[in-house]
Amino acid sequence: MKRYLVVDIETLPRPDAELDALAPEFGGRGKTKDLEKIKAQIEEKKASFRDGAGLDAVTGSIALIGLKFDGEKPRVLRCDDAGEEAILREFWNIIGNGTDYNVLVGFNCKGFDFPFLIRRSWMLGVHPAVRVLRPGDGRYWASNVVDLQEEWVMGDRLYVCRRDKLKISLDSMAKALGTKAQKTGDGSEFAELWATDKPKAIAYCADDCEVEAECYERLSLK
Repeated sequence: MKRYLVVDIETLPRPDAELDALAPEFGGRGKTKDLEKIKAQIEEKKASFRDGAGLDAVTGSIALIGLKFDGEKPRVLRCDDAGEEAILREFWNIIGNGTDYNVLVGFNCKGFDFPFLIRRSWMLGVHPAVRVLRPGDGRYWASNVVDLQEEWVMGDRLYVCRRDKLKISLDSMAKALGTKAQKTGDGSEFAELWATDKPKAIAYCADDCEVEAECYERLSLK
């Protein structure tokens, strides 16, 4: 019988001093010689760099790792409790143990969550559990890794979400399936939420795990 483990992460930009060291050299656009326009364009590029920093493992870090075992309440590993390296070690110990699940579930987990987790682990000297990788046969992810976005799209590269022109969002999937659990926020606002209301930010991550678990079951993948 399939017993799943849902994984969902929330990420943040690295501290300003680290971002300054990682930032490329910014310049103006085109051939304009107006110094004020060039200055404004550079500031715009810097702002864009910082806004997107939390989505790249080089310029971002992991704030939370949400875990939900089949039939259990979500558990959230917090970087502010023990540090990013420590929660990564704890996460991979859970994954490597593998006695409480046989399917790993996430939303865009092959495109974001697991690559981010693995890259941050490499950067911090943490060894990732090989259970998420498929060795030696030309495919990267193990057969027990289920990406809900990938399942919904079913290989149709033309499928888009009408609202944001992406394949589909978790919010749209949950609404389409009529799940009891629904999204309670927007990931683009997580950094601000983390800075102002950590309990609510943690609840947001846990809620996403509930939504993904219910979507998994509604897609009859269990």
